[in-house]
Amino acid sequence: MMQQDPIMRSPSEHSASERVSKTSERISTFDDKERICEVLTQGSVEVLGSLRDILGDLVKPHTNKADFAEVTPETSLMVIEGGSESVYAVWKPCIGESKEMLDRMGITEMYPREAISFRVSEHFGFGLVPPTVTRVIGVEGVYGSLQQFMDLGDWGTNSQMERLQESGRSPSRMPGEPEQLEQEWDDYFDEITRSLRYKVLALFDFLTLNFDRHGENILYRRQIENQQPEVVAIDNGCSFSPLGYLSYPSTGPSEFLNRPTQRTAGMADLPLEVIDRLLVGRSKKEELNIYMAPHLTNEEIARFWSRVDHVIANKKVCSKDVLSPSEQIRLIGGAIR
Repeated sequence: MMQQDPIMRSPSEHSASERVSKTSERISTFDDKERICEVLTQGSVEVLGSLRDILGDLVKPHTNKADFAEVTPETSLMVIEGGSESVYAVWKPCIGESKEMLDRMGITEMYPREAISFRVSEHFGFGLVPPTVTRVIGVEGVYGSLQQFMDLGDWGTNSQMERLQESGRSPSRMPGEPEQLEQEWDDYFDEITRSLRYKVLALFDFLTLNFDRHGENILYRRQIENQQPEVVAIDNGCSFSPLGYLSYPSTGPSEFLNRPTQRTAGMADLPLEVIDRLLVGRSKKEELNIYMAPHLTNEEIARFWSRVDHVIANKKVCSKDVLSPSEQIRLIGGAIR
């Protein structure tokens, strides 16, 4: 029997579009994203040094070369709203990519995947990835990616949060008594892992085949009263690699789906608002394909949209570990050995 198109069994794209348009857009974590992208693409770039040189042990060593850069608008029209004259960014040149990692992933370059991941996040209204572009800089014409740097006064990786906890401070950076602080930190991370944002991050990593999500490339926002938990996904170069995704164990939010505390191990229900965003994004797939086509094969792009369809049909986010071998081949391009 011919399998029914999963989209035909889902709410119509038209009604989904109406529902999405009626809900207020997410307040951007990244300020004026399009203007920031314009500055990153056209501004004057000054590389200030490696992230480790500039930030010291606040950041852990990177497998690939990662530099701290200041991008200055070329014209007054490019100045970011709010008066910011420059954008601080992370510059990842293609010549600094680990050949060993590229071989493991079965790809030739990582930097375009950083920018594609940003576009995927924006296309579906996830708002997970800081503005990221590809460009060429320097007299030698080096290709690479530029991503907006997130202020460490407001954001932190897992190790940075642990350091804050060890210094006797709460998630909101306030000092407190040891027992009280321990409970606050337990509540903080429990709220994050149970939040919709964490679930959407697991969905995002499934769609983009990101196999390298861990505590050092998730940024957690410091706790602010009456605000929902917020996470940001950085270091997205290990995306769109079927070989890497199938070869490495599930990590981060995807691994969390596999824990027995989940109602259905390996899967989690998605609310209608997320399915609506996927439906609307699917109806405008050609807009996203423009960014994918220069760096991904037609087969890879087709499998990406098959993963979108799979999630829409099941209304769940899943880890690769619960997919059947035939589903792994159809959706990813291979099967776990």
